[in-house]
Amino acid sequence: MTIRRSGSSDAHGRAAAFIDPYWLLGRGAEPTPALVQALQAAVGAGMRLERVTWYLESDGGRHPSALIPRVTVRVAARDDLDDGFEVIRAMDADLRAAATSGVYDALLVATHDDRLAVTLEEVKRRGVLVFVCATTAEEPDARIVRIADEMIEPRAGAAREEDAGPPDETAVEAIEAAVAQWLTEADALEADRTRQYIGTRVGLPRPVDSRLLFLTRTRVGRDLRESERVLLRRRFRERVEALT
Repeated sequence: MTIRRSGSSDAHGRAAAFIDPYWLLGRGAEPTPALVQALQAAVGAGMRLERVTWYLESDGGRHPSALIPRVTVRVAARDDLDDGFEVIRAMDADLRAAATSGVYDALLVATHDDRLAVTLEEVKRRGVLVFVCATTAEEPDARIVRIADEMIEPRAGAAREEDAGPPDETAVEAIEAAVAQWLTEADALEADRTRQYIGTRVGLPRPVDSRLLFLTRTRVGRDLRESERVLLRRRFRERVEALT
């Protein structure tokens, strides 16, 4: 399946977007006007993006700093035990409501969580187009990819030159150290649960991913670039898969 970055469509219709920022390429946790514009460009000139629902996990009261037109922020309870189930439950309810409302011709979704696969299949059975955003996961969930009518890659402006290159030596050392620290800190139960997760699903458990990003970011003294995040997750998966 091809990825369309900005194209246009001959159809004229109404669209809504449901965004779990965990899965977005190179994005922060909060919505921005530039990203909303990029989502509109990605679905094409023939579709009007009328509503964006943005999902956050609560972390002690943090909310987006500014209101953005057409954007609704839903803050779900943080769920470390079942890896974001509260966000999935909220997205599931919103997707079903949008599909059954008859209002929208297309739904744009940022997720590669296979727990939403059945819901997205139901959306398609109702005749609604399903656009799925490309993801930070190196291997997107195959079932989600098959369901999607089209994969899109929203781009909010040109990529920075430093983001395009491979990680430098300092970043690689920080990544290796962060992975080693997590493996040292994790108890046997957490390590085994993480290994089972990696063996059956794409991405990483959210608490694990957040911890790895924090450990690496602390060492390099800045936010990680996209290539560095990809390498971090790849190295972690390799190390965990090697556990016996």
